[in-house]
Amino acid sequence: FFANAHYGDSTTANGTVTFYRGALSQAWPVGFGSRNSELEFLSEALFTLDDNGTVKREAWGGLFLKGTDPKQNVFSVNASDFTNLHYFSLSVPSGSQAIINVFGDAVTITGFGNGYSGVDATNVLFNFEATSLYARSYGFFGTVLAPNAHVDFSNGSWDGGLYAYSMVGNAEGHLFPAFVDPHVHLRT
Repeated sequence: FFANAHYGDSTTANGTVTFYRGALSQAWPVGFGSRNSELEFLSEALFTLDDNGTVKREAWGGLFLKGTDPKQNVFSVNASDFTNLHYFSLSVPSGSQAIINVFGDAVTITGFGNGYSGVDATNVLFNFEATSLYARSYGFFGTVLAPNAHVDFSNGSWDGGLYAYSMVGNAEGHLFPAFVDPHVHLRT
C-alpha cells in the first residue's frame, strides 16, 4: 500500500502485505455501516439505468461491449458471459463513462485479456449484483462495485477502486479517483 490502511474489528493481513508510505492500524475512519448502505443504494440505482450500448458474446470466447454515447455508456452482462472467456473488449467514445452492470449471484473471472478503446480506468465501473465474486489472474481496468459480494481475488489487480462486502486473496490494487461523476444520471 502507498497509504495508511485501517480495519474495523480484525484483520488477517500478514507479512506479505507491504506498506510503503503508511501503516496498518485498527480504526474506524469511515462509518462502514452507513457507507455500505450508500454503496448498496448506488449499485441498485445503476442497475436501473437503461442500456445504450451493445454486448456481443462470440462462441470462441470473446465478449465485445461497444457504446457510442459521448457521456455515459451502460451495458448489461450476465455472469455466465464470463465463463470460458478469452478476451474482453470495451469500446466507447473518448472521455465517456462506461457502466458495466453484471447480473448473477455468483461470478467467476479468470485469466483473459482486455482491449479498451476511448476510455481509461477512471471512467469504467464494473457493478456486480453478485454475493460471490471469484477472480484469478485478471486485471480489472476500472472500479469494482460489489457491495454484497464476498470477493476471493488472487494473482490479479484492479486499477480504480474495489468496494465489496469482504475480500480475501493477494490481488494488487492501484487506486484512482472515485468514479462517480455529476454527469451520471440515475433514474430513481
